[in-house]
Parts: sequence; structure tokens; C-alpha cells
Amino acid sequence: MRAALIALALSVLASAAVPAQAMEVAGTARVVDGDTLEIGTQAIRIHSIDAPEASQVCQLPKGTWDCSGAAVNVLRAMTEGREVRCAGHEVDQYGRLIARCATDEVPDIGAQLVASGLAWAFIKYSTDYRALEAEPRAKKLGIWQAKTQPPWEYRARRWDTATKLATASEGCPIKGNINGKGERIYHAPWSKHYAKTRIDTAKGERWFCSEAEARARNATKPRCLSLRLMPARPTLRRQRKLLKQRQRKRRSGCRIEGHSHRSTCGRKSTPSEYFSTVIDQSGTKPETYRGAK
Repeated sequence: MRAALIALALSVLASAAVPAQAMEVAGTARVVDGDTLEIGTQAIRIHSIDAPEASQVCQLPKGTWDCSGAAVNVLRAMTEGREVRCAGHEVDQYGRLIARCATDEVPDIGAQLVASGLAWAFIKYSTDYRALEAEPRAKKLGIWQAKTQPPWEYRARRWDTATKLATASEGCPIKGNINGKGERIYHAPWSKHYAKTRIDTAKGERWFCSEAEARARNATKPRCLSLRLMPARPTLRRQRKLLKQRQRKRRSGCRIEGHSHRSTCGRKSTPSEYFSTVIDQSGTKPETYRGAK
């Protein structure tokens, strides 16, 4: 019993974030998920925030929406093509630097995600951004449109369920598989493709009991593919045809696209005005107006 308690204490200590000397990393960043970046070979967990997991959807008053994809896309928009600078003092059990990150345009990326309603303040570890939740919560932006399970509860629930079902893996629920390129990928229970991933031990695939164990075996998280490509711009002739169709629908009471400048959409728009209007869906339910004026 004493040995078991000592082993448990050591495992807890090993899993905690450990202090490190002040570390700064700068360069081109790759988005791993809504709160994780990679600069070169260094993985960076953005300080004091928790964004929706890849397989997680958020609630609307009626229905759900892809809040994880929205967080990834906005994070990519803030970092793509820019130098990203991150500074931190801790490294977690996965070897990720816990850091504040910034670009010339965005002085604090984590704060921006919280203020936009695309991430929670991770108050378990820090209350730095807790006050920033007030405005998006009051305005019902992004994750605050309806009651949504925060990601730390979502992960815990998925982990418990997967552990109970993982009888063939002796209670180790993380799936480590080898993709078509020969890359070793691990899927935690909250990963987007966890359910359809099958483990073939004959091919060298295996189960892991923790993400730290998976990383120690040179397995990596699946890459995030949430960025959606915009459709090609229609020809002028096609624009005019679509505009006429939408104007007919509007007159019959159908919904039309809406954005913050209602006056442009409320009157009869020209083709160039209509197709130059950009609807911002990054942090809210797609906006629509009935009979906008």
C-alpha cells in the first residue's frame, strides 16, 4: 500500500508543469489546435486559455456549431504569414512551453481568443484572462451563445468513457496508429477521428496510457485540418443571376445575408457590393436577418 501511494505521488509530480528558465521562441508558427502552436520543433501551449477540442461542438439556442474549427481558423488568421513571438517560464508534461504569444498586430493572442468568445480562461492554472470572459458572455458571442461543456470537462468525460470501453488495451485508451505515410500518430479520446481509428497490433500499432507515453514513443498529435477554403469567386454574369435570385427571395420574406452594416444589405445592392460583403462567422452563429432594412 505504501509503495502504491509513493508511486501515485511520483506520477502526479511527473505530470505537473515544471518551472523552466525564461524561454523565448520566435518564427513562423504552425497551428496544431485552437490553443497550441509549433514554432520549429518547439510545441507551445498558449498560456491561460483552453479552446474547444477538435471533436467538440458547441451549443446554440437551437442546434450546434463547429466552435473548434472557428477557434483554429481565427488562430491561423492571427499567425499565418507573420512572425510569432512566444515567451514562457514553464514546460508541461508533454514538453510544450506554456507561453504568452504575440505578433506585431496582436499583442496577446490568448487574450484575443478569450475576448472573441473562442476560448475559455483556464482558471485552473491562471486567472489572468478571467475578466476578459465578461464581455463575450454578456453579448453571447461564440462559446457563450448557449450553455456549453468546457473542454476540461469534455476531455475528462471522454477519457472516462474510453477507459471503461478499452478492455482490449488494459484500460489504456489512447490509440497509436501508423498512417499511410508511415507517420506515428496518436489519438486521444477527444480527438476528431478517435472513434473510427482502429488499432492493428500486427502492423506495430499500439495503445498508450498517456499522451506523455505516446510522445516518448515519437508519436505526434494529428494535424489540424479545420481551415476551410473559400469557394471560387463567380463570374460577373453568375453574380448578377445569383443577386436576382436572392432579391426575389428577400421580397418573398426569405432570409438574406447580414453583416454589421445593414444599410448596404437592406437596400437593393449592386453585384459588386453584394459579393464584396464578407460575413464574419469566426466567433458567432452565422448572422441572418429577415427583411433587413
